[in-house]
Amino acid sequence: NSLATVFSSGSMTCLCLAVIDQYFATCPHVHWQKWCNIKLAHRLTAIFTIVWILQGIPYVVFYNHIISSSTNTTACEITNEKFSEYLVYGYYFTISNVLTFISIIFGFMAYYNARHLSHRAVPLIRRELDKQLTVMVLVQVLINSCAVLPFGITYMVKKLTAISSDPV
Repeated sequence: NSLATVFSSGSMTCLCLAVIDQYFATCPHVHWQKWCNIKLAHRLTAIFTIVWILQGIPYVVFYNHIISSSTNTTACEITNEKFSEYLVYGYYFTISNVLTFISIIFGFMAYYNARHLSHRAVPLIRRELDKQLTVMVLVQVLINSCAVLPFGITYMVKKLTAISSDPV
């Protein structure tokens, strides 16, 4: 579960960073275009990889095998309530919702910029390639949003209702 968390977090973060980079690449202001460079992309990817690996450590610590006395089956359960709350409010809210919404917003802004590229003094082939890449990124963002948002919202509602109905 720890590795799945690290990889899913990493892929959502990389998609979000790619969309932001696409926005900077299509931005009409030169100041923002300077943020679109490979060195910055490598650094941000390394930083977020370290963050998500560190974030995955509590999964190893707080998930334990619990044997059910009634069914005699083993299940992997969270044994720390604070970690369970962190999963709902921190991890799932961030990954499923915030990163997805950031990707959607920057995707549409990049799409808007790409549609207005004809006013810039950029070679025609470059403009068309920017437009195609921006549309591809926007489609990927929309597909990921349709796949990720329902799970994140359902998981959060399920956990929030379970926490609020718990009498303890």
